[in-house]
Amino acid sequence: MKKRLIQMLAMLVCLQVFALPPPHLATPPGNEPPLPSKEVVWCGLDYSMVKMIGGAKFDYGFDKPDLIFPAMPKSWNQLFLDERLEDVSADLNRRVLIDIDGVSSNNLKATASQIILSPSDEDAIGKTHITPEIIADEVKSYSLNHTNGLALVFIVDRFVFAYHKQQLNNVNSVYSKSSNGAVYIVFFDVSTRQVISAKREVNHITTGVSFRNFWFGPIKDTASTLDKYRDLRSNF
Repeated sequence: MKKRLIQMLAMLVCLQVFALPPPHLATPPGNEPPLPSKEVVWCGLDYSMVKMIGGAKFDYGFDKPDLIFPAMPKSWNQLFLDERLEDVSADLNRRVLIDIDGVSSNNLKATASQIILSPSDEDAIGKTHITPEIIADEVKSYSLNHTNGLALVFIVDRFVFAYHKQQLNNVNSVYSKSSNGAVYIVFFDVSTRQVISAKREVNHITTGVSFRNFWFGPIKDTASTLDKYRDLRSNF
């Protein structure tokens, strides 16, 4: 009898272990207890304020706004869930809880007016129209299912395709082109909506087999820097 009881207990332990979900998957939100440490709420890719600059004479340019809004922000968010979420979990050493509906709703506000095919000096990659105050207001606007814990959102600032003129001499000049993306990595407290950290990352883009994949490049490169935030606010 004692041997059989030990066997039954061992089976229950095994069942409990195998029932644990993968660390990067979400738990059902709503009325959840306070998040234990080593978890982060992924709020998504926020394109509601993005500027898409230049690119009228470029294979992956922005001259077809009807194909960009609202479809591409939705596609990029799904691509991130499919391809990058496990890396986020590993880089931050945290279990990732998915809560992107609020950001997805905000993304519907993006329109063709945010595409600038004839840029000015203010539309360069080194400039930004997103201030700390705007970031603070934006995270407060998210409708989230989770009510506490540490949250992460990428607020996409701008995608820029630019030609650069280089004067070789008094007569001759050459043109080069570049593509870059700027994204804010924003961590905030879900309960208070206080911004804990907001850092702007700029990345150069070189390859991509489609419009979607090309401009997803700076998102991937931004995500690859998340290991720097592994020890952020250990009280969460």
